[in-house]
Amino acid sequence: MIDTNSLRLLIEQAINEELLLEGGAGGHMRHPFDLDDVKSGEDLIKKFEQIGSEIKGGNRPDTKIDGVNTSIKIIDTPDGKEYAMDRGSSKPIDVEGITVNRLPERFSAGH
Repeated sequence: MIDTNSLRLLIEQAINEELLLEGGAGGHMRHPFDLDDVKSGEDLIKKFEQIGSEIKGGNRPDTKIDGVNTSIKIIDTPDGKEYAMDRGSSKPIDVEGITVNRLPERFSAGH
């Protein structure tokens, strides 16, 4: 059986050898809407084609192309059930649910 100090040292050693830098720990991965050269739907299509070519060439893209972290839930409203986005924060609007009509409350213009 391994003692506590040996286990602690083993864990510290593993952390120091291989620091995982994914998600927020690795920094913000740009979305297509963050890029200066994407100003229209046509620009977006061109960007996806460019990224596809880069991947085929063996490069790793630095632009997020696989979607966003969003959950959807069904909430009760005065008009009945409605789909709402849940961003997972404790902000009241996220807990209540962001319906289509409330999107401008949660996201600033141009977001």
